[in-house]
Amino acid sequence: MLVFRKKYPLDGSDAEVIMAYGSYPFGIAIDIERDQLYWSDNGIGKLFRSDLDGSNRTTILTDLMYPMAIALDTTNK
Repeated sequence: MLVFRKKYPLDGSDAEVIMAYGSYPFGIAIDIERDQLYWSDNGIGKLFRSDLDGSNRTTILTDLMYPMAIALDTTNK
């Protein structure tokens, strides 16, 4: 399965692909204060983080059993 994450500019211009990879991404969360994107990947059992433009991708957690959803606690950080 090949997945594309796209960014849609507010000015209505063309969408831009920020991530393309194969697996089963599910949960997604955006931390506006830190300009970061978080998502879980059900196919490989990992949790990732990147900048909003898809750069600086980092694996946060591994060996998860079917991660599906993400909730950010931006109050307590």
